[in-house]
Formats: sequence, C-alpha cells, structure tokens
Amino acid sequence: MKFRHREYIEDSLRDGHNLICMMPHFIGMELGGTAYNALIHPRILYMYQRIRNPVIDHRMRRRRSRFGAISVERNDDLRRLVREVRQGNPLFYLPDQDPGRHGIFVPFCGIPTATVPTLSRLARLGAARVIPVYARYLPWGRGLELIFHPPLAPFPTDDQEADTALVNRTIEAQIRTMPEQYFWVHRRFKTRPPGEPPLYESKRRR
Repeated sequence: MKFRHREYIEDSLRDGHNLICMMPHFIGMELGGTAYNALIHPRILYMYQRIRNPVIDHRMRRRRSRFGAISVERNDDLRRLVREVRQGNPLFYLPDQDPGRHGIFVPFCGIPTATVPTLSRLARLGAARVIPVYARYLPWGRGLELIFHPPLAPFPTDDQEADTALVNRTIEAQIRTMPEQYFWVHRRFKTRPPGEPPLYESKRRR
C-alpha cells in the first residue's frame, strides 16, 4: 500500500481542521478506504445504504468497521454525522452516484448529469475541509496507491450548483488520468434531464 501527498491529510489533522474525504467510485475505493482507516486514522465515518439481505448487510458492515470505522445509514438523521465530523472524525463521502430525480443536473464529462448536491452542505455544517482522495491500482500487480489532493477551493460557497459542478470537474480531471479504473458499471448517466433520451439501452424481456 502506498500513499501519495499524504501531507494534505496529516497537515489538516495536525492543524485541527475537520475533514471530509471526497472519494469517488474508482475500483480500488473499498481497499483504499480500509487502508486509510487502518494506517492513518482509526475512527472514520462512512455512509452506506442498507442491503436487503440482512446476512450480507451484517457481514459488509462488520468488515468495513473492523478497524474502527463508523457506519451511518444513508437515510439516518444527518445531525449525528455532522456532530461526528465536528468532533474531528473524517467522513469518507462518495459524491458520484446517480440520485435519480433528487439530484441537480450539472456537467460531468460533457454531459448534464444528475448529481447529489449534499457535499457542500455537509462541508458547511461540519465546518470541514474537503480533500479529494483517489484509489489507484498500480500496474503489474504492484499494489494500490491512495492519492490525496489539495482541499477544494473555494468550497463551500453560497452557490450550491457551482459547488456541485466543481466536484464533478474535480472527479472528471482524475478520471482522465485513469479512465479504465473508474466504476462506469454503476451507470452514472442513467437519469436524464426532462425530455432527453436515455443513454443506456434498456434490458429486453425474454
């Protein structure tokens, strides 16, 4: 496991800043988040969506929390999450899932894309810096690298749409460095603006 530009995290923690780690869906994110939890900070927060199968749900939560991570269900009251961030526990937040009609449309890879606008609100309520974090598998089986970038700035602002567009531009810039490692299978462009045709073929019934 390798860390690149770890100083962005360590300097912020040393200076007493609250942190949100913006970690998009690259294929190494699960292992990267676990490595951060085990090797850098013993008490991180992560949001999850409950799995219908209770056995799988229990096993997933147990594995993710084995180094002290705290799980917060996506539909829970966000006040607990904000309180934990304000107490100095970094939140690992995944900003790039399709939220359906609950999101706003901002550009992503040149396409108007439904995007959750919550990150700027969480940063404001938690008085937190937002540091982009990317997990990258190294070539020829040399392991995984966790890459830290400078805090988003200016962020948050009074313009939620501009903040959300900045998030998408930041993720897009990293995708261009390793497009083969982005988790395209989660159909990021599924929800379309009103009147726009779908970008994915629908499954035919047999």
